[in-house]
Amino acid sequence: MDVAKYIGLFLLKNNFVYIHGLGNLELKKRPATYEGEALKPPTYEVQLTPSGSIDDNLANFIANNEQISISKASNALREFSIQAKTELQSGKPVEIPSIGKFIETNGRIGFVTNPGFQFTPPSIPTIKVARKQAEPVFGQPYNVGTRPAQPAASMDPGPDEPEAEKTGSINWLRVGIAAGVLLLLILAIFTIVKYMGNNNATKEAPLMPPASTQEEQVMEPVAVDSNAAVTDSIPAELLSFEVKLHTYTDQAKAVARLTQLKGLGKTVMMQPAEDDTNVYYLLMPIENISPADTTALLDSLRRNYNPKRGVSIYKFTN
Repeated sequence: MDVAKYIGLFLLKNNFVYIHGLGNLELKKRPATYEGEALKPPTYEVQLTPSGSIDDNLANFIANNEQISISKASNALREFSIQAKTELQSGKPVEIPSIGKFIETNGRIGFVTNPGFQFTPPSIPTIKVARKQAEPVFGQPYNVGTRPAQPAASMDPGPDEPEAEKTGSINWLRVGIAAGVLLLLILAIFTIVKYMGNNNATKEAPLMPPASTQEEQVMEPVAVDSNAAVTDSIPAELLSFEVKLHTYTDQAKAVARLTQLKGLGKTVMMQPAEDDTNVYYLLMPIENISPADTTALLDSLRRNYNPKRGVSIYKFTN
């Protein structure tokens, strides 16, 4: 199974793809630039970011194309990630066909886009608009469009039509039809009255009591014990990462919030930003969590700690 090929196809289809252990590939558009007096059109390049949305979309994509189970596709992705890390640590690049390659520089993983990479986004469908007819002008004939000419009504009976009955004669056929319809109506009324009488004689079935409503439970963040044994029907690699709860530019406010959360029994820590020492991050470590539970956990942390700006994964620790 060529996992690298499916990574490239998923990236071109969705403009992003997350690979556990390597990072998140995103398709970015670069604006048009000038080279002297010549205008270069916009181009696309692939950028690698250390964090991204963790889900099973790539595994589902591979499973659908290969006609295999999702567990086999997840195992193939995990083996690809382990093999790619090994090759990068030994100095070898990891190719993604027609897209680019992963490289490792000074212990950090990067991605280099192929120089000849070209990407054309899907075209926007056009909407057909009906042509507006010209308004009529007074004194000029108005053309409403060509319509098929209607045949003139003829008062003479056709060759297959019977001639009209003479005045004063009795049409017995119509009388017989009217009598038959009247008889059917009487039978129908009798049947309906009898059916309704039988229904009134029967007892109504007792109604089932409405099921008691249960209050919706709100998921609270639960610290995961790294020594606890986790069993799953599908073997999957557990994740450990640090979640960024808040970003502060005032060290005193960051320390005050850190002290408040620690007083509540929460495991948090403060760390200055790598590129700006005047910015401080309030981080919460999460250990040994299933990839399928990551989205629900982040949503719970956002509601409890930072509902306005949200939370995000700062970095992976495993």
